[in-house]
Amino acid sequence: MVLKGDKVDDKNMPKQFAGLAPEKVFRQVQVALESGIRSIETARIYRAHRPIGHVLGEWFRVGQLSRKDVFLTSKVFHGSAVSLATKNSHVWNLDELSPDQVTDAVTNEVEESLLDLNVGYIDLMLLHWPASAYNDQPKPIPLSPSTIHRDRRIAAWKVLEHYYAKGWIRAIGVSNFSEQHLDQLLQDGAKIVPMVNQIEASLSVQYPKILEYCQNHRIACQAFSPLKRGMFMESNYGAQVLKDMAEKYSRTEAQIVLRYLIQKGYAITFLSTSGERMVSNHDIFDFQLTEEDMSILSGYAREGGNWGLATPYDFE
Repeated sequence: MVLKGDKVDDKNMPKQFAGLAPEKVFRQVQVALESGIRSIETARIYRAHRPIGHVLGEWFRVGQLSRKDVFLTSKVFHGSAVSLATKNSHVWNLDELSPDQVTDAVTNEVEESLLDLNVGYIDLMLLHWPASAYNDQPKPIPLSPSTIHRDRRIAAWKVLEHYYAKGWIRAIGVSNFSEQHLDQLLQDGAKIVPMVNQIEASLSVQYPKILEYCQNHRIACQAFSPLKRGMFMESNYGAQVLKDMAEKYSRTEAQIVLRYLIQKGYAITFLSTSGERMVSNHDIFDFQLTEEDMSILSGYAREGGNWGLATPYDFE
């Protein structure tokens, strides 16, 4: 499951306020652990590291869990996101950093993530994005964008390889990388093949070439936003098809969607604040969709079906 900060609903706050509601993060982690969830995903930009580390520390302190019982994922190397960032959020315009600056920045970010979480090591660390999203600003470094982006990515990756070798990170991977980005990383000197590539995938959006590449290179392809923030289907007809399918299998619509992605070959990470839904979303391994139903659901993916984030193909 994913743990993020949350927008604060307060009539006295500006409408665009995107601050962290820490009490929700504290509670969300507690509910997750009480529900039997043992895999937690976060990221530096979500600004939830310290609340997560605090709740986990309390469970460790009283002996309810040990460190090996929990699988903790975080992310580093994030492009500009002015509306969310604070001065210590480590959110940069990556297009303004040289590869050497990337090395220093990601090193600091990894070490501060370890300190903020305060649980000894991180089970999986991902490079969050392959570059900053495109903008109309002139590039400050006189190299072709494809060259300089590749240089930054391998510089960031080498930092993760270093901490993997130290044992402070137990697995390393990437997020939002296309098959070309993955190929370039290996061509540019990566000693370790990324163990995970996390991309958006749901009934609305699929990247079959990325999935195929990952499967051929033994990279776990993980789907984020698998339920597309609750909008499972984009058409009324599709919504009815999904509802009928849920009735056929005596499952929830969310379970049908998640089972579909599992059978496609994805691992899954999801966001939920409900303990009941956390448990329900995991209860998908005792049934299987037919090939016909899989084919029907595959027909709803479309170009541009993502919910608004950049796609892996939006970056050089």
